[in-house]
Parts: sequence; structure tokens; C-alpha cells
Amino acid sequence: MISWILNKLNFDYLIFQTNILSTNIQISLKTSFISNCFVLLILFMYIITTIYSIGYLNFERDKQKPRFHFFTLLSVLTCIGLAYSNNLFTAFIFYDLLSVCTYLLVKHHKDENSENSAFIYAMYLIIPSMLFLLPAIICIYNIAEHTNFVVGGILSQHPISNLYVNILFLLFMYGISKTALYPLHKWLIHAMVAPSPVSALLHAVLVVKGGLFLMYKVINETFGLEFLRENIYQIYGIYWPVYIAGISIIVAGLSAIGSENIKQRLAYSTISQIGYISMCLFCFTEESVFGAKMQFLAHSFAKISLFYYAGYLLARYHCVNVSELKYARNHFNIFLSILWLIPCFSLMSMPITIGFISKHAIISGTIKSTQDILILSVIFIGMILCIMYLYPIIYHLISFNNKNKRFAHQKQYVSTLLIYFSVSIISFFIIYWYFLLIS
Repeated sequence: MISWILNKLNFDYLIFQTNILSTNIQISLKTSFISNCFVLLILFMYIITTIYSIGYLNFERDKQKPRFHFFTLLSVLTCIGLAYSNNLFTAFIFYDLLSVCTYLLVKHHKDENSENSAFIYAMYLIIPSMLFLLPAIICIYNIAEHTNFVVGGILSQHPISNLYVNILFLLFMYGISKTALYPLHKWLIHAMVAPSPVSALLHAVLVVKGGLFLMYKVINETFGLEFLRENIYQIYGIYWPVYIAGISIIVAGLSAIGSENIKQRLAYSTISQIGYISMCLFCFTEESVFGAKMQFLAHSFAKISLFYYAGYLLARYHCVNVSELKYARNHFNIFLSILWLIPCFSLMSMPITIGFISKHAIISGTIKSTQDILILSVIFIGMILCIMYLYPIIYHLISFNNKNKRFAHQKQYVSTLLIYFSVSIISFFIIYWYFLLIS
């Protein structure tokens, strides 16, 4: 069934094309296999988020439902336009339109806090795109006389100095600030004032993944993997962008541990988890890019589920902070609590979850690209930090008051989960050191 779906998605078709100013500057939309897969993920997440939003907004008695659904749909359509962009110029237009559309969703509540946070959110996204991304696109146009995405990259046929390539890549890295690389990651925290369905979409497929998708296209179809391997500078045998991604993973993980607000903790978690995707992309090998794709998919499903649950806690029990969970945990539905543990375990990379598969692909891909222990250590530290910042939430989900008859049998659930937790950690240690030894 999966093979049949993938075969159906594997087609190229020019959707739309029009010239701007000259024949080489175009607004062009074209399908591709990777674009079709991303759009399919967007549509699937949008449908389930719309269903969730109907119940959430009704429960909150929100009076601005039409506006919410309109701007959500507009954001989704803009992200689809970004996915189908056939050149950097078109991608830039949809990239900034996506920032504007989601800005209107972030300020949905229209109170002072929402207005201020939405303004900061927009500045973090739009200013870097104007100062870094647009000049980088102009430089690409001056070099190649077009900005079309080409498999294998468009710069390999043009003589450019190594320094120029590194400067261009730096401009793209921070011009596409939706990837939330350190230090341009704070916008993701300010976006948490938005309603929970918005937060779920922002993290799962729209803003964060839209930026990562554009970065993937730039690396693969503007520069080219082989071209980058030959020209990007290395520091102690590791490409310098990998260090920035590694800093994002660790700093965001530590910030998540220190964050009391549930949605902010999940936001820092997103910054840390997508740092793995950036790190794999910056290794510039086919194997590491495959690991990035697996993490892209795994994080989308896990994080959207966790934000749904955070919205449920906020709307039903008014739990904003982690410490407040202890006052409401005796009222939690035990079935939902067990169910929502699955995305937590996936983020922790526990066996039999998709998160475990994605981390396995990441470790395998990074080992084949470089045998340096530093990258493996960053991955390992990030996973330990993930366990540390998710553990308080898990604890409140599985621990109930023994005096309550509803939870008279909760001990068997707790003991089962603790055994699973322990075995998973041991399994990870075995896999980690196995890959370390064979490297």
C-alpha cells in the first residue's frame, strides 16, 4: 500500500509559470516527488488539526472561529506554494507570505501579550529573510543567471571561491530563520501565545518544517551535496554548520529543562529536535540526508500529538505549567494518559517507535559521513536531555492517587511503563556503543 502511494506521488508537472521583469526571473510552481510527499503530510495534518480545532474553539467559546479557520487555510495554501516552488525567487515570496499569514494566527487572541509576541515573531522571521535570504538569492542569480532548483545543484558549473560559497551558505542558514538555529530561535517561543491548534501546526508542518524543506531544497538543488562537501570549510574534520546545529540541540534541551510552561517546554523541545534535522543536512551526504527525512517525519507526528494534549490540558484543566499537573492528575483519563505517552516515547527514541527508527537513521547517516565522536556525543546528550525535560510530564501522566478507586489498578500500568522505560534506555546504550565501536 505504501509503495503504491509513493509511486503515485512520483511525478513531475509544471503547474504554473509567469515571467517577471525578464525571462530569467519567474514565478514558477512545479511538482516533484519530495514536494508531493511534503504536501501530502501538510494536508493530512491540516485535516486532523481542523477536526481538533472545531472542538477546541467550541470548548473555549472563541468568537473568532471564521477568522481562525480562514487564516489557517491561507497559511496551509501558502505552505503548499512554498513546497511547489520551482525556484528561489518563488520560494522567497511564499516564504514571507507564510510568515505574514502565521503572524495573523499568532495574534489571534488580540490581547497585549499576543500583540507583542506576534510582533517579535514577525521580526525574527521577516528581517533575516530581507537582510540575508534575499541578498543570497540575488547573488545566486548573478552567478548562474537563474534561480531554478536543479537536481545536483546549479553552482557546480560555475567557478566560485571557497570563501564565497561559505558566505553564501551562511546567508541562507540564517536567512531561512524558520529552521530556528541558534541564536535566531526565540521566535518559536514567542509563537506559543497562539491557540494550541496553531502551535501544533506551526511545529508539525507549516513554519518550522517549511523552513527545513526550503533548506533541503537549497542544499540539494541550489548548491548540491558534492559541491558543498568540496567547498564548505571544516573545523577538526567537521563542517562548521554542524557545530551551530549541535549548539542548538544542547542549548534548547537545557532551556526546556528550565522552562516551567508546558507549551514553552515543548517549543524548546522542537528547537532541539529539529536541530538533528539541520545537523544531518549539514553533513552533506545521502545517508545523513535520509536520516534528516526520517526525523522530519517522526517529529511531525510526535510533536503535533503533544501539542494536542497540551491544548487539552489547558482547555479542560487550565494547566499552563508543569507544576500544576499534580493538582489535576487525579482527574486525568487513564486511557488518554497511556495513549499520549506514545509521542513522548517517540521523542525519547524508545524502541518500536518511529522516533527510534529516525534516531537510528541519524546515527547511521552521521557515522557514514564522519567518524568523529563529537557528533555522536551531541546526539547522545540531546537524547538524554529529552528524557529529562519530558520525564516530569510522563510522571504526572502515569501517577495517580491510590485513594481514588478509578485508579486502583494504576500500579500495574506504572510498573509496566517503568520496565519498558528501563529496557529502552539499556537498548539505546547498546545501539549507541555498537555504532561507536564499528566506526
